[in-house]
Amino acid sequence: RDDIAVGYYCFIPDEVSFGSRRLERDTFLKHLCVGIAQAFPTVEFPDWYSDDYVAKLDQWLHVLSDNGNKVIILVDGLDHVYRQRDHLATPLTDALSGSSLPTNVFFLLSSQPLTALPASVRRSIEADPLRQRAMPRFTEQQVQEFAVKRGVPLDDAELPLVMEKSE
Repeated sequence: RDDIAVGYYCFIPDEVSFGSRRLERDTFLKHLCVGIAQAFPTVEFPDWYSDDYVAKLDQWLHVLSDNGNKVIILVDGLDHVYRQRDHLATPLTDALSGSSLPTNVFFLLSSQPLTALPASVRRSIEADPLRQRAMPRFTEQQVQEFAVKRGVPLDDAELPLVMEKSE
C-alpha cells in the first residue's frame, strides 16, 4: 500500500439514495469503521460485529495507534450537517467531541462557517490557533477552472451567479 485514504463527504451532489442518512452519526461512524477495516485488512480489530459504533471506532483507533499506525480522517462539508441539524435524529457532528485522540490519529474537518462545528471542537480550535486553517474564497478564474475540470463550464452569465451564491 502506498497510501491509505479514509474520508467522509457530508454532501455528494445528485445523491438521492442515501439522502440525509449520510448526515447521521451512526452512518458516519459505520462508514469510518468500514473504511478503516478495508484500509488495514491485516489488523485484528476487537468487537468486529458490534453495532456500538461509538465504542468500536474508539477501540479501533486505539488499536491502530498502539500498533504505530498513523491515521488521518478527512471529513468534508460539515456545514451541510449544520444546515440540516433540526431534521436529524443524531447529527454526525455529535460524534466529534474535540477531546483527545490517540497518538497518531488526526481528524481534518472541513466546514464553512466555523460555527457549523460542535462547540467542543470550536473550543479546542480557539485554545490552539494552529488547529485552524482558513482558506481564501475562490476567485472567478479558480471557480471557472474548477467547473471546467468537472465538465460543467460556466458561461459569462452563469459565473457571476455562482460567485454570488457562494458567498
